[in-house]
Amino acid sequence: MKKIKISVVSSYFDETPNILEESINSVLNQTYKNFEYIIVSDNPKNLEAKEIVLKYKKTHKNIIFIENEKNLGNSCCLNIAIKKAKGEYICITDSDDINFKNRLENQKVFLEKNNLDICYGDFDEIDHNGKKIKFVKNFKIRLFGFRYFRKKIVKIEYHNNALLFGKKNIFIKNKFDENLERSKDFDLLLRLNKKNIKVKDFPIKILSYRSFFSKNKDEIVQKKIVQKNISQIEETAKCVLKNLKLYKFNIYYYILTFNVLIILIKTYCGRKYRKMKKEKVC
Repeated sequence: MKKIKISVVSSYFDETPNILEESINSVLNQTYKNFEYIIVSDNPKNLEAKEIVLKYKKTHKNIIFIENEKNLGNSCCLNIAIKKAKGEYICITDSDDINFKNRLENQKVFLEKNNLDICYGDFDEIDHNGKKIKFVKNFKIRLFGFRYFRKKIVKIEYHNNALLFGKKNIFIKNKFDENLERSKDFDLLLRLNKKNIKVKDFPIKILSYRSFFSKNKDEIVQKKIVQKNISQIEETAKCVLKNLKLYKFNIYYYILTFNVLIILIKTYCGRKYRKMKKEKVC
């Protein structure tokens, strides 16, 4: 039996059927065929999604389905899937993103050709309906802004864990922090940077990333977006403070920490002010 070269890992929670199917098809239709596809259910109540995955599993022997008894979070799901993986390489994808058909082939060739441990790529940002919002090459780095100091510290810049492709042993030795959800990629980046892991940008689009932050006038959606922004800031602060010991002699890291804490304080003050203003109106 041919040894599996790549393990694609993903988890789902509340994705709609059409979005989940679109994502699954984008993995199964890859030009590179020697891979297994590990899908973790992080929501036992989402029976519709489970039915879809089991439907595909019947016709695709390379699909491995893991079902959590309760919600454990994306970080935990990725660690579970990576531990189960048999491939030499790990490819991470989100269950609402659309992978370009040559993603596996291109990232594998790029990784091996450049003797890397991990690589990542560029992407198109799309909205909930799949409409393209913009092409994302690199974060815009403003002088003395958060990403300016982040770049000074880690030298490399990837956007989220769903773009990552790398050697399995690297992910086994450097697990995602299960106490972090929205900042797990930044946390991993900080730790890898201190271990001199060879990470490089693959300068080609590899997927369409579905953005929760796309424009939507629905009041409920807007509230969710605000809450997600706040959670992101809180986790970033937690992540930065957690890794402070690793960078205790790095002046840029102290400035970054200060910036994050200022943003966190401003966010809390702004939220409290809006709440007081709303109560006054009522």
